[in-house]
Amino acid sequence: MSELSVQLYTVRDALAQDFDGTLGKLASFGFTHVEPYALLNFADELRRGLDRRGLTAPTAHVHLLGEDQDAICALAAQLGIQTIIEPYVD
Repeated sequence: MSELSVQLYTVRDALAQDFDGTLGKLASFGFTHVEPYALLNFADELRRGLDRRGLTAPTAHVHLLGEDQDAICALAAQLGIQTIIEPYVD
């Protein structure tokens, strides 16, 4: 059976209040995977929090069009993200 992942955008308000604590809460619920969004905005928090909380991020939702794709891909590789999904194209 596949493991569930939480799309972090769905808990964005909680992340804004306490990023690390929110990751910890998700891990305490038994989640092992999360799906970040806006990678470059949360680079430091993700670098620290994923390992600390025993979480992985195999996928991410990130706006690629008109953004620094090299920086996004480099950070994704660093975090172990294998699939980047463009969430919306007008």
